[in-house]
Amino acid sequence: MALDSRYGIVVREMRQDRNLTINYVASGIMSVSGLSRFERGEVMTTLENLVKLLNRMNINMTEYLYRVNRHLWPPSIVFFRELTNALRAGNSARIKELAQSEKEKIVAADDPNDQYRLNTVVAAAALAILDGPDPSSDDIKLVTDYLFNTEDWLQYELHLVGFILTYLDTKQLMRISQSIFRRASEYLKMVDNAQSAAEVELNILALLLHKRLLDEAEILIRRLDESRLTTRISSELFNFSSLVAVYHQLRQSNPSITDANKEFAADDAVMRSHNLVGDADGLKHQREIIIAGD
Repeated sequence: MALDSRYGIVVREMRQDRNLTINYVASGIMSVSGLSRFERGEVMTTLENLVKLLNRMNINMTEYLYRVNRHLWPPSIVFFRELTNALRAGNSARIKELAQSEKEKIVAADDPNDQYRLNTVVAAAALAILDGPDPSSDDIKLVTDYLFNTEDWLQYELHLVGFILTYLDTKQLMRISQSIFRRASEYLKMVDNAQSAAEVELNILALLLHKRLLDEAEILIRRLDESRLTTRISSELFNFSSLVAVYHQLRQSNPSITDANKEFAADDAVMRSHNLVGDADGLKHQREIIIAGD
């Protein structure tokens, strides 16, 4: 395997950017000569040493890899961002381009864990929201099988599941919701993962309410309330408050409905006062759609 000198070169660049001496960074981790050779790209070092070097410089792995990749995000992150942006813009042509690009990258078509094959399925699901045909049940099963056979759900898995929710039955939705807390528990401490997880959970809650599955919605509301997952990001907290108000309205549970509506009105006012008019209008529209039903 060819030696990639960039790993060491970036360590040197980031060390020098922070005005740290090579002696200070190497101390207790590796020899100065060893670090010097690594920084010149002449040798590699162990992952353990690399992590220690980054910790010494107060640099996290994401920041380091971002620079190693020449300030580009990893391909999977780029794909989902592009897909999300295209969907929001209603750009079906761009979604088709992304789907074709992922299809051309498939390594093993018969491997259920091939990420590019999985990506083509979620691209098809995104296209279906606009004007394309629904992905086949076999394709959706391919994604759910992958998810439920994966023990740890990271950013990639949270992105995957977000695009297929509308194709899942009630039992699968509840299983997905529970799995997020079990399979992604440790990684929810990371802000990006917590936000992705909160978005998925709230989308599941919206689907349950739209289908009038109020008992299941109550279970999820209680779970989210106890986990405090939605309290970590203000926009998700507003969304949660809105959906709770909808739940009480559908239940016709007075005085809870009155309290929930007051809380939603207060949140709506806060959002508008902070120039989040688009977000506030979006939540209001979502609320109207759910209450109206099919």
